[in-house]
Amino acid sequence: MKMPCSAGHFYFPLLPVSHYSKQKLLKSPAYSNHNSVEGLFEIKGRFHLLAAFFSDKYRKMRPTNPEVKNWYAIYTRSRAEKRVNEDLQQQGIESFLPIQRKLRQWKDRKKWVEVPLISGYCFVNVTRKDYDRVLQNNNVVCYITFEGKAAAIREDQIAAMKRMLQQNDFEVNINRETFAPGKKVEIIQGPLVGLRGELAEIRGKNKFILRIEQIDQSFSIEVPAEHLSALPEEHTLVS
Repeated sequence: MKMPCSAGHFYFPLLPVSHYSKQKLLKSPAYSNHNSVEGLFEIKGRFHLLAAFFSDKYRKMRPTNPEVKNWYAIYTRSRAEKRVNEDLQQQGIESFLPIQRKLRQWKDRKKWVEVPLISGYCFVNVTRKDYDRVLQNNNVVCYITFEGKAAAIREDQIAAMKRMLQQNDFEVNINRETFAPGKKVEIIQGPLVGLRGELAEIRGKNKFILRIEQIDQSFSIEVPAEHLSALPEEHTLVS
């Protein structure tokens, strides 16, 4: 399970409102102990409800080496991705917000706008020193965790995401479906030459997939078959 959030010493399991009656919520530990753990949180947009449970074991989730930088994914409040990215960069914290240009239609005009590719997500590259500073931003909800620790994302995966978004030849899409492992391939032509990933069939079309398992998301683009070359099984998927 890669979705629970963490903030400081708190653990936030996702609790969809539809799965819990009001009576059960009122009896939950988060609500009954709200004076000590901040109780129940309602956040408009991506989440319906977060319940906070204090546990000493989640103190271990922070990076242990104070000098090493790692990339992590963070949740932001609804529609606050750009603000978070700007605020962190002003504080000298390296961050990356995947942005894509979209053509939006209004009644009287069309306009190109820049929108976050993954709603509610931003990425930070921090040392142990800056790890807690990120959480002090009012629009940051939490780090994405896995087994009680902030899930580190490889540098080459971040670099691959940036490359996919910097080119204009192919539209990048986000896929939240779970795909079976695809055939390993490498792009051998065009602006993404050298990028490695998977070839998967999505809605009847073969697409190049960059899978970011730490956040349960996949980036996909439709690449002509002649732009792809199969890789031996022992090759890594990102270069």
